[in-house]
Amino acid sequence: MKIEDFIGLEVLSGDARVIGTVEGVGVDVTSWRVPVLKIGIKKGMEESLGIKKPRFGSTTIYVRTEEIESISDMITLKPELENSKEAIIEGKVDIPTAGSIVGTRVIARGGKQMGFVDNFLFAPKKDWAIACMMVKMEKAVLSELKIKKPRIGTPVIKVLTEDIKTIGDMVMLKIDLQELRDYLDKKPRKKRVEEPKDRPSASSGLPPEFRDDQVDEEEQRARRLENL
Repeated sequence: MKIEDFIGLEVLSGDARVIGTVEGVGVDVTSWRVPVLKIGIKKGMEESLGIKKPRFGSTTIYVRTEEIESISDMITLKPELENSKEAIIEGKVDIPTAGSIVGTRVIARGGKQMGFVDNFLFAPKKDWAIACMMVKMEKAVLSELKIKKPRIGTPVIKVLTEDIKTIGDMVMLKIDLQELRDYLDKKPRKKRVEEPKDRPSASSGLPPEFRDDQVDEEEQRARRLENL
């Protein structure tokens, strides 16, 4: 699912009371999962939720994703309204929303600018794991990555979150353009895997490229991207 699949969805308590609507999707950039949803509270629901109503403006809370029962045309929480306090977090949360990261520049290892964050894909049914980041590419790198420019629009590629090194003023990847091109083109690069000194194997006398436990990281990336 993408960010826009959630924005604007109504949030219900377990006893079918409308609490509010989704305004944002929290992103934990360490574990790469969605721990919370940002919810704009329906006017007049503050007292029922046990939340202090602000003098000005609307009330915003965060709902823990672990307290979500189901997702369809709307989001239903596990607790009923009178017990929904346990599912929410009041005030500010030190977790960025996906929307605040969208538009951030993305640079490959080596400092080459690739493009800008366009979206995230995450799986509510798999512990809200964030599988990959979608990057809107810059024209300057299309030829290097062998990406054909469409007649209309801008190419968007998927980058696995495991290949993200850090997020600050920019999103920095662990991989360079050559490595990215390899698994976008499904042309894996063989990498040498050293045998642990204290764990000899039956194939340890063979050259690395012929060992049974050879790990082909680029091919694994390509398969995961293909399945998204």
